[in-house]
Amino acid sequence: MMGRVEALELIVDEGQPANAGRFFQLGHDLLALLDELSDVPVPWWIRSLRTGSALATLAPPNEHPEHGRVLRLAVASLNAVDRGFRLSDEWTPDAIKAAHRFVEHGQPTDLEENWVPPRLVLLTEGSGPAPTVVLTPELGDRLRELTPFVRSMPGSVRGELVGLNVSR
Repeated sequence: MMGRVEALELIVDEGQPANAGRFFQLGHDLLALLDELSDVPVPWWIRSLRTGSALATLAPPNEHPEHGRVLRLAVASLNAVDRGFRLSDEWTPDAIKAAHRFVEHGQPTDLEENWVPPRLVLLTEGSGPAPTVVLTPELGDRLRELTPFVRSMPGSVRGELVGLNVSR
């Protein structure tokens, strides 16, 4: 049985100097994803930052450790998608889009030869292997398939609309 969630590590460009643009974009995208998965705004804390291979550790505020469930939901759900399962009903269409954006921004540019996929590692109390999700192109493809279709109908009405007849 896994213990209480302590924090979530975002690891970018492991084993080599980190691409700064990717690191900061992924940090932003991760916060956007966590906000979409949370019922209330959470002031996530940065528990640690390391350079070289960039590593950021996010944690819920000390006074609200229950928000760690959002970190667990993110990692467990992305792992499920990576294994071919669907997302739970807790995921809104906006959360799915945020997850897809997060994974896509972790992919290599055309000029990168030694790209290492970013990872999320869930840090918990207790022993056992830490749940990890790797942001692979395949995960991005699966999330794209789950992203709901949105119909956009551009148009506008100027002035005051008095009535609308849609029959022919």
